[in-house]
Amino acid sequence: MGLEGRELPLVAGLAWMLTPEGHHGLGDLVLATWLARFNVPYKASGSVSVRLEETRRDLTGGTRADLVMRVGRSCVLVEAKVYSTDHHAQCDRLARLWASERPALVYLTRWGEPPADAPTSVDLWHRLAWSDVADMIDVAVQQRRPAAGVEDFLLTLRAYHGTAGTAS
Repeated sequence: MGLEGRELPLVAGLAWMLTPEGHHGLGDLVLATWLARFNVPYKASGSVSVRLEETRRDLTGGTRADLVMRVGRSCVLVEAKVYSTDHHAQCDRLARLWASERPALVYLTRWGEPPADAPTSVDLWHRLAWSDVADMIDVAVQQRRPAAGVEDFLLTLRAYHGTAGTAS
């Protein structure tokens, strides 16, 4: 179906995995591992909101974040790429427009490289590879029996996006 190369379906799969009440059978295991990676506090009884394609604008223009999570008072913003890179200072705009929430900024790519065009915010972004996402899902799968779709998503990530991630 070619979904392995399409950003929106992959980000939707990630959003599903990060939603504790998603019907993936893993509860909040992926979410807890994800948040720990970025030093975001998490209580299992707290509220979690996962939104796709959130847009913000200011007087200088606007942009859209691929995924925005809100966990209690914390925010995690994800800009994901598959076969493209950021352009026109996209990551700088994201960092600026969400700055009031002091988000953990995550740049998710095939190999965990830094943003290519973020002159003012490059050092603010956590780099993550899709294989790192697969590793987080693997941890959860070892603890609980997942829905069939989880294994399909995991196999897709491994087959098309490598097995070795980054350490940042």
